[in-house]
Amino acid sequence: MNTSTDPLLSAEFCHSIIDQAPDSIIIMDSNWRVLKANEHALDQLGYTQQEFQRLDFFQIEETFTPQAAIQALELLDQAETPCFEGQIARKDGTFIDTETKVSRITDPTGSIYLLAFVRDISRNRQMEKALKSEKALMDALMDNIPDSIYFKDLDCRLIRVNQKLMHNYGVQREEELLGKNDIDIFGEEIGRKTMAVDREIIQTGQPKIGLVESRPLENGDLHWTLTTKVPLFDASGKITGLAGVSKEINTIKKAEEVLQLKEYQLSMASKIANLGYWEYDVIKDQYTFNDQFYEVFGTSAEEMGGYYMSAERFSELFLHPEDIGLIAREIQLAIDTRDPQFNRHLEHRFKYLNGETGYVSVNFFIEKDKEGRTVKSYGANQIITERKLAELAIKENESNLQKAFEIAAIGPYRYKIPSDQFEWSERAISVVGFSRDQVPQNLAGLLKKISQEDQESFLKAVKNRTVLGKLDIEVRINIRGNTKWLRFKSHKEYDRQNQPLVSVGVVQDITQQKSVETELINYREHLEELVQDRTVQLENINKDLEAFAYSISHDLRAPLRHINGFAHILKRKLSNTPDSVREYLGLIINSSKRMGTMIDGLLHFSRLGRQKITKSSVDLHKLVLEVVRSFQPDIRGRQLNWEIGKLPIIQGDPELLKIVFENLLSNAIKYTQTTPVARIEIHSLPVSEHNYCIAIKDNGIGFNMNYANKLFGVFQRLHNEEEFEGTGIGLAHAQQIVKKHGGFIQATAEPGKGATFYINL
Repeated sequence: MNTSTDPLLSAEFCHSIIDQAPDSIIIMDSNWRVLKANEHALDQLGYTQQEFQRLDFFQIEETFTPQAAIQALELLDQAETPCFEGQIARKDGTFIDTETKVSRITDPTGSIYLLAFVRDISRNRQMEKALKSEKALMDALMDNIPDSIYFKDLDCRLIRVNQKLMHNYGVQREEELLGKNDIDIFGEEIGRKTMAVDREIIQTGQPKIGLVESRPLENGDLHWTLTTKVPLFDASGKITGLAGVSKEINTIKKAEEVLQLKEYQLSMASKIANLGYWEYDVIKDQYTFNDQFYEVFGTSAEEMGGYYMSAERFSELFLHPEDIGLIAREIQLAIDTRDPQFNRHLEHRFKYLNGETGYVSVNFFIEKDKEGRTVKSYGANQIITERKLAELAIKENESNLQKAFEIAAIGPYRYKIPSDQFEWSERAISVVGFSRDQVPQNLAGLLKKISQEDQESFLKAVKNRTVLGKLDIEVRINIRGNTKWLRFKSHKEYDRQNQPLVSVGVVQDITQQKSVETELINYREHLEELVQDRTVQLENINKDLEAFAYSISHDLRAPLRHINGFAHILKRKLSNTPDSVREYLGLIINSSKRMGTMIDGLLHFSRLGRQKITKSSVDLHKLVLEVVRSFQPDIRGRQLNWEIGKLPIIQGDPELLKIVFENLLSNAIKYTQTTPVARIEIHSLPVSEHNYCIAIKDNGIGFNMNYANKLFGVFQRLHNEEEFEGTGIGLAHAQQIVKKHGGFIQATAEPGKGATFYINL
């Protein structure tokens, strides 16, 4: 192909490409004199093409020397591309930071040309300066922060430390620590423990906040630190190591109680992790939050739609309704104040997004403009829910303790053993009933108040306290002519030399308790007589019941048999009498039979009351199926559907439980006989591990719940005998048996919609 005729290689096309290039392109001869520059170079440096052609590259790039030109040509001879950074002068005298690459070309005539490709790197230089400035600032912060700061790689080896850490470890140069792990520095025992934590953070990506750590010093003391360690991630989210911040807490560890230490841990964790920072723009009425602030409230910037939020929405989402007024007043106070150093501390409730309530501690200050107007407020939040709840619990406990003291007539006291001196609380003085001039100051003074018959036992108990360290004695005391029973209970506390220091205890007025005990003793003395008398009465009643049952069984049955027999004889002899007479005789016969059935039921009911149950394992499912099969002859020709669920195995008397289900299922069959398609359901509902509820449901005629109180009474019926036969004693039998098993029966119903009986066993 003839390239000279190729339109893509035409001079005009090449010039067009050069002029549209994003970098400055300068074409020079072999002596570095400018022949031509592209449009970008002209615009960037402010020259015309004619002005440019009067310059050489040494005038344009002031840092480019003849020696640099010789070195560039040597690199070109070696087929390498020279590249250097410098500054190019603009026509107006200003300079641009640049990166220049030089290449060499030869035209078809053999002429040699130099091409300089010049890129503006001013922005890069500015960014480098900013990075250096930020690094210098970071170095200054790290080396001036009073806490130890360090960074570790994935092998838990130190890659950067600050001056405080170097000082703590007794080294002068950072290189003495870099590349070492905790085993190298602290030894096997301590190093393995701390490195296990480091590896867990690197493996899980979860930070460790508020770690209380210690290491032994050369003098034998422990060096205590409060440490937070967090994983480090690269731009792709991959863990690259960890960072740690440790604060010395030796003074706190020795001086503060556990609660103070935990509060400090929470405070340090919030400070190190930059928790809860916010800004409020008064003019825009808008809040700005950081990520940690959202974490305080259990959410995130993504979930909330960004880092900005109106004051109205913030109030609606997070502020507790009862504290909105308090917070509004504080904000207004910050806006109205003339004090430029204004700062406040506030504790209030807030609400999480799930509706739960928490407590937050807020410290904030303000910023004013030149006219003295408050334009911004800055603050940081710290969660204090645990502390606040603890304070509320302490107040409640103190209140409850005071109430308990009042109810139990108890008052605390202290007895200083070395000085033989009592310290009585106001409550103790009130409990005993001392007047101000009667309060004993020492042991001898108290002994004088104790009744003579109890002084010896009191002294013996005090002596035993020396050995046992505890005192628990009941004595009588004479107060204003009256005798009170008091109980003294205390324990000893010792000093560092294990010498008894103080006895701390309570005194309780037990006069009323002693009076009750006396009455109880008197009652117990007569209780045996009362039990014997009651036993005799119950035995007599049982004998009367047995005699009554015998009378019913024998004395009443003979007349009934006579009535029934003579009625049958009359009915046969009066065969030609009117139908009404024969009907009356039939009623007499049926009534006598019914009365005999009722007598049998009453006797059976009476025997059940005295019958002992013999419990064994009963499979209710098998028992119910057996009862259902026994009713099959009675329901032939009926459309009756049974639905029997899985029933449990329980402990009970199988014969008595069979009577229960016979009575209940008999009722269900009886009261569904007018239902075209009858249905009887039997299911089990678990109540507890060893307790069940068996439900028997039918779709029969039901009953009115207003009369449910009569349901389990002897001979009580809710339906006419003419409609449904029966004695009215079956449910009474069932209830009596279930009660003997420790359970109960309930029923629900609605007229025309069936009934359900619940058996709890």
